[in-house]
Amino acid sequence: MSKKLAAMPDVDGVVITHGTDTIEESAYFLNLVVKTRKPIVLTASMRPSTALSADGPLNFFNAVAVAANKEAAGRGVLVVVNDWIHGASSLTKTSTTAVQTFMSPLSGLIGTVAYGEPEFYRGPVGRNTQDTEFPIDSITALPRVDIIMAYENMDGAIIDAADRTKDVRQIQRMFDEY
Repeated sequence: MSKKLAAMPDVDGVVITHGTDTIEESAYFLNLVVKTRKPIVLTASMRPSTALSADGPLNFFNAVAVAANKEAAGRGVLVVVNDWIHGASSLTKTSTTAVQTFMSPLSGLIGTVAYGEPEFYRGPVGRNTQDTEFPIDSITALPRVDIIMAYENMDGAIIDAADRTKDVRQIQRMFDEY
């Protein structure tokens, strides 16, 4: 969906609201596969809307401001939370409850945003949206991905069974091509 929106001439940027548990994975995936210079900005909140000081409304406001800012173009997928602008390639969640949980320890922040006024410090690290090596234009559906719970002394039979599926072989072929 973000690819179609980014291709529209009357769209300057895209904002996606997302849950915090998997936002870093979604941002990184989009950073690798959506080919555009337009900003794609993900945002989330750590506190529910019923909380005394909910962070969602300001995070959303700031995300829209970043997506609409001309300086955001070409910086890849961005994640805007708690007044910080993160690049997708180094974002990590460090706490399950803290509002200031998202950090970019490997490369630092892309910038900050205060009440809708972004300030950018640097560009993205590595290849991203505009020069992606992983175009998925011809892919109509993503393969199944099994999530396997592992524990000490497990025998691995379930991993072997998942490895024998057709979808796992297709994934391997996709990686072999790159």
